[in-house]
Amino acid sequence: MLVSLPLLLALSGCKKVPEAPKEYSQLCGYLFEHQWDDDQEELIAGLDRMATWLDDEWNPDEQSDGFTVDKLSAEAMDGLDGKSRTNKGQVGLSLPTISNHTVDESAYALVAVDQDEIFSDTFSEYKRTYMSGPDCFVDHTCDRMEAEEWMRSEFGLGIYSEGHSYNQYVWAQMSEGTAMVHRNWQVEPPEVSDVLPAVDEQTYLNLFIPKGKGGAWRVQAQWTVYDPDDSVPEDTAKRLVVNFFESSSEDLEAWLDEH
Repeated sequence: MLVSLPLLLALSGCKKVPEAPKEYSQLCGYLFEHQWDDDQEELIAGLDRMATWLDDEWNPDEQSDGFTVDKLSAEAMDGLDGKSRTNKGQVGLSLPTISNHTVDESAYALVAVDQDEIFSDTFSEYKRTYMSGPDCFVDHTCDRMEAEEWMRSEFGLGIYSEGHSYNQYVWAQMSEGTAMVHRNWQVEPPEVSDVLPAVDEQTYLNLFIPKGKGGAWRVQAQWTVYDPDDSVPEDTAKRLVVNFFESSSEDLEAWLDEH
Protein backbone atom coordinates (compact mmCIF):
# COMPACT_ATOMS: atom_id res chain seq x y z
CA MET A 1 0.00 0.00 0.00
CA LEU A 2 1.32 3.41 -0.93
CA VAL A 3 1.34 6.04 1.83
CA SER A 4 1.42 9.72 0.96
CA LEU A 5 4.26 11.93 2.17
CA PRO A 6 1.94 14.18 4.23
CA LEU A 7 0.57 11.11 5.98
CA LEU A 8 4.06 9.78 6.63
CA LEU A 9 5.05 13.11 8.15
CA ALA A 10 1.95 13.12 10.33
CA LEU A 11 2.52 9.54 11.46
CA SER A 12 6.17 10.17 12.25
CA GLY A 13 5.44 13.37 14.16
CA CYS A 14 7.74 15.40 11.89
CA LYS A 15 7.03 19.09 11.39
CA LYS A 16 7.38 20.67 7.99
CA VAL A 17 10.30 23.08 7.88
CA PRO A 18 8.99 26.61 7.21
CA GLU A 19 9.87 28.06 3.81
CA ALA A 20 10.62 31.77 3.91
CA PRO A 21 10.30 33.92 0.78
CA LYS A 22 13.34 33.99 -1.48
CA GLU A 23 12.86 37.56 -2.71
CA TYR A 24 14.09 40.48 -0.63
CA SER A 25 10.93 42.44 -1.49
CA GLN A 26 8.82 39.83 0.34
CA LEU A 27 11.32 38.83 3.00
CA CYS A 28 11.26 42.10 4.96
CA GLY A 29 7.51 41.90 5.51
CA TYR A 30 7.75 38.21 6.40
CA LEU A 31 10.30 39.00 9.11
CA PHE A 32 8.22 41.89 10.46
CA GLU A 33 5.10 39.72 10.61
CA HIS A 34 6.81 36.82 12.42
CA GLN A 35 9.07 38.91 14.68
CA TRP A 36 6.98 38.38 17.83
CA ASP A 37 5.91 34.76 17.23
CA ASP A 38 6.06 32.49 20.27
CA ASP A 39 7.45 29.73 18.05
CA GLN A 40 10.43 31.24 16.23
CA GLU A 41 10.74 28.64 13.47
CA GLU A 42 9.37 30.93 10.78
CA LEU A 43 11.34 33.92 12.05
CA ILE A 44 14.59 31.95 12.03
CA ALA A 45 13.85 30.55 8.56
CA GLY A 46 13.43 34.14 7.38
CA LEU A 47 16.63 35.30 9.04
CA ASP A 48 18.63 32.43 7.53
CA ARG A 49 17.17 33.28 4.13
CA MET A 50 18.01 36.96 4.60
CA ALA A 51 21.61 36.14 5.53
CA THR A 52 21.93 34.00 2.39
CA TRP A 53 20.49 36.77 0.21
CA LEU A 54 22.79 39.40 1.67
CA ASP A 55 25.83 37.16 1.28
CA ASP A 56 25.04 36.04 -2.28
CA GLU A 57 23.09 38.84 -3.94
CA TRP A 58 23.56 42.17 -2.24
CA ASN A 59 26.11 44.56 -3.74
CA PRO A 60 26.39 47.61 -1.43
CA ASP A 61 28.29 49.63 -4.03
CA GLU A 62 25.58 49.24 -6.67
CA GLN A 63 22.46 49.01 -4.48
CA SER A 64 22.95 51.92 -2.09
CA ASP A 65 19.69 53.69 -3.01
CA GLY A 66 17.54 51.20 -1.13
CA PHE A 67 14.82 48.80 -2.21
CA THR A 68 11.08 48.99 -2.60
CA VAL A 69 9.50 46.13 -0.62
CA ASP A 70 6.04 44.60 -0.63
CA LYS A 71 3.48 46.09 1.71
CA LEU A 72 2.65 44.34 4.97
CA SER A 73 -0.37 42.08 5.05
CA ALA A 74 -3.62 43.37 6.53
CA GLU A 75 -3.33 40.63 9.19
CA ALA A 76 0.12 41.85 10.24
CA MET A 77 -1.15 45.41 10.60
CA ASP A 78 -4.28 44.46 12.58
CA GLY A 79 -2.30 42.09 14.81
CA LEU A 80 0.02 44.74 16.24
CA ASP A 81 -2.03 46.11 19.13
CA GLY A 82 -5.67 45.29 18.50
CA LYS A 83 -6.36 48.61 16.80
CA SER A 84 -7.86 48.69 13.33
CA ARG A 85 -5.01 49.59 10.99
CA THR A 86 -4.74 49.75 7.23
CA ASN A 87 -2.18 48.80 4.61
CA LYS A 88 -4.09 50.58 1.85
CA GLY A 89 -1.67 52.71 -0.15
CA GLN A 90 1.25 51.55 1.98
CA VAL A 91 4.77 52.28 0.68
CA GLY A 92 7.59 49.97 1.83
CA LEU A 93 11.28 50.86 1.60
CA SER A 94 14.39 49.14 2.91
CA LEU A 95 18.17 49.43 3.06
CA PRO A 96 20.83 46.96 4.26
CA THR A 97 24.09 48.27 5.74
CA ILE A 98 27.18 46.67 7.28
CA SER A 99 28.53 47.23 10.79
CA ASN A 100 32.02 46.45 12.06
CA HIS A 101 30.53 45.82 15.50
CA THR A 102 28.84 42.74 16.91
CA VAL A 103 25.11 42.18 17.18
CA ASP A 104 25.39 42.35 20.99
CA GLU A 105 27.16 45.72 20.87
CA SER A 106 24.51 47.22 18.62
CA ALA A 107 21.71 45.74 20.72
CA TYR A 108 23.17 47.24 23.89
CA ALA A 109 23.35 50.67 22.27
CA LEU A 110 19.74 50.50 21.08
CA VAL A 111 18.06 49.14 24.21
CA ALA A 112 20.17 50.38 27.13
CA VAL A 113 21.36 53.84 26.05
CA ASP A 114 19.17 56.93 25.68
CA GLN A 115 18.69 57.28 21.94
CA ASP A 116 19.16 61.05 21.91
CA GLU A 117 22.74 60.40 23.07
CA ILE A 118 23.46 58.22 20.03
CA PHE A 119 21.23 60.01 17.52
CA SER A 120 21.70 63.57 18.73
CA ASP A 121 21.13 65.00 15.25
CA THR A 122 17.85 63.10 14.97
CA PHE A 123 16.16 63.65 18.33
CA SER A 124 15.86 67.00 20.10
CA GLU A 125 13.71 65.36 22.80
CA TYR A 126 13.48 61.69 23.75
CA LYS A 127 11.76 59.61 26.43
CA ARG A 128 11.48 55.85 26.84
CA THR A 129 9.41 53.71 29.20
CA TYR A 130 10.35 50.04 29.50
CA MET A 131 7.65 47.42 29.91
CA SER A 132 10.47 45.33 31.39
CA GLY A 133 14.01 46.32 32.28
CA PRO A 134 16.68 46.11 29.57
CA ASP A 135 19.31 44.39 31.74
CA CYS A 136 18.05 40.83 31.26
CA PHE A 137 17.74 41.38 27.51
CA VAL A 138 21.27 42.72 27.19
CA ASP A 139 22.76 39.75 29.07
CA HIS A 140 20.47 37.23 27.27
CA THR A 141 18.76 36.00 30.44
CA CYS A 142 15.48 36.97 28.77
CA ASP A 143 14.87 36.87 25.04
CA ARG A 144 12.22 39.61 24.69
CA MET A 145 11.79 43.24 25.61
CA GLU A 146 9.13 45.89 25.02
CA ALA A 147 9.25 49.67 25.37
CA GLU A 148 7.35 52.80 24.46
CA GLU A 149 9.15 55.83 23.05
CA TRP A 150 8.23 59.48 22.62
CA MET A 151 10.48 61.62 20.43
CA ARG A 152 10.69 65.01 18.79
CA SER A 153 12.93 65.93 15.87
CA GLU A 154 13.68 69.49 14.78
CA PHE A 155 15.12 70.41 11.40
CA GLY A 156 15.44 74.20 11.63
CA LEU A 157 13.14 76.93 10.29
CA GLY A 158 10.41 75.67 12.63
CA ILE A 159 10.19 72.28 10.89
CA TYR A 160 9.61 69.38 13.29
CA SER A 161 8.03 65.98 13.81
CA GLU A 162 6.77 64.30 16.98
CA GLY A 163 6.04 60.61 17.36
CA HIS A 164 5.00 57.94 19.87
CA SER A 165 6.05 54.39 19.05
CA TYR A 166 5.69 50.94 20.60
CA ASN A 167 8.81 48.76 20.33
CA GLN A 168 9.42 45.02 20.53
CA TYR A 169 12.86 43.36 20.60
CA VAL A 170 13.73 39.64 20.39
CA TRP A 171 16.81 37.46 20.23
CA ALA A 172 16.69 34.66 17.65
CA GLN A 173 19.19 31.81 17.34
CA MET A 174 20.14 31.39 13.69
CA SER A 175 22.41 28.73 12.23
CA GLU A 176 25.17 31.39 12.01
CA GLY A 177 24.68 32.85 15.50
CA THR A 178 22.28 35.04 17.45
CA ALA A 179 20.35 37.81 15.67
CA MET A 180 18.47 40.70 17.22
CA VAL A 181 15.18 41.66 15.60
CA HIS A 182 13.44 44.90 16.52
CA ARG A 183 10.17 46.26 15.20
CA ASN A 184 8.00 49.22 16.10
CA TRP A 185 4.91 51.06 15.02
CA GLN A 186 3.52 54.52 15.56
CA VAL A 187 0.80 54.34 18.22
CA GLU A 188 -0.97 57.26 16.57
CA PRO A 189 -0.16 59.32 13.47
CA PRO A 190 2.96 61.46 14.01
CA GLU A 191 2.53 65.21 14.31
CA VAL A 192 4.55 66.97 11.62
CA SER A 193 5.06 70.45 10.20
CA ASP A 194 3.04 71.36 7.12
CA VAL A 195 6.10 71.08 4.87
CA LEU A 196 6.68 67.43 5.82
CA PRO A 197 4.65 64.52 4.40
CA ALA A 198 1.67 63.74 6.66
CA VAL A 199 1.58 60.11 7.81
CA ASP A 200 -1.44 57.97 8.77
CA GLU A 201 0.42 54.73 9.62
CA GLN A 202 4.11 53.89 10.04
CA THR A 203 5.85 50.62 10.94
CA TYR A 204 9.55 49.83 11.11
CA LEU A 205 11.82 46.76 11.07
CA ASN A 206 15.38 46.93 12.38
CA LEU A 207 17.39 43.72 12.46
CA PHE A 208 21.01 42.75 13.09
CA ILE A 209 22.42 39.49 11.72
CA PRO A 210 25.91 38.15 12.59
CA LYS A 211 28.25 38.42 9.62
CA GLY A 212 31.45 36.80 10.84
CA LYS A 213 34.73 38.32 12.05
CA GLY A 214 32.79 40.30 14.64
CA GLY A 215 30.68 42.26 12.18
CA ALA A 216 26.97 42.34 11.43
CA TRP A 217 24.49 43.09 8.70
CA ARG A 218 21.84 45.61 9.58
CA VAL A 219 18.57 45.68 7.67
CA GLN A 220 16.09 48.53 8.13
CA ALA A 221 12.67 48.65 6.50
CA GLN A 222 9.82 51.09 6.89
CA TRP A 223 6.23 50.90 5.72
CA THR A 224 4.31 54.17 5.52
CA VAL A 225 0.72 55.04 4.74
CA TYR A 226 0.73 58.70 3.76
CA ASP A 227 -2.30 60.92 4.29
CA PRO A 228 -4.21 60.72 0.98
CA ASP A 229 -4.83 64.47 1.13
CA ASP A 230 -1.09 65.13 1.20
CA SER A 231 0.46 64.63 -2.22
CA VAL A 232 4.00 63.31 -1.80
CA PRO A 233 6.25 62.72 -4.85
CA GLU A 234 7.44 59.12 -4.73
CA ASP A 235 11.10 60.07 -5.23
CA THR A 236 10.92 62.59 -2.37
CA ALA A 237 9.41 60.09 0.04
CA LYS A 238 11.98 57.46 -0.89
CA ARG A 239 14.90 59.86 -0.47
CA LEU A 240 13.69 60.97 2.98
CA VAL A 241 13.37 57.41 4.22
CA VAL A 242 16.66 56.16 2.74
CA ASN A 243 18.47 59.21 4.16
CA PHE A 244 17.07 58.27 7.57
CA PHE A 245 18.34 54.70 7.21
CA GLU A 246 21.79 55.90 6.16
CA SER A 247 22.16 58.47 8.93
CA SER A 248 20.90 56.02 11.55
CA SER A 249 23.55 53.46 10.60
CA GLU A 250 26.29 56.10 10.41
CA ASP A 251 25.40 57.58 13.81
CA LEU A 252 25.19 54.19 15.49
CA GLU A 253 28.52 53.11 14.01
CA ALA A 254 30.19 56.36 15.12
CA TRP A 255 28.87 55.97 18.68
CA LEU A 256 30.02 52.34 18.86
CA ASP A 257 33.46 53.30 17.53
CA GLU A 258 33.85 55.71 20.47
CA HIS A 259 32.55 53.35 23.12
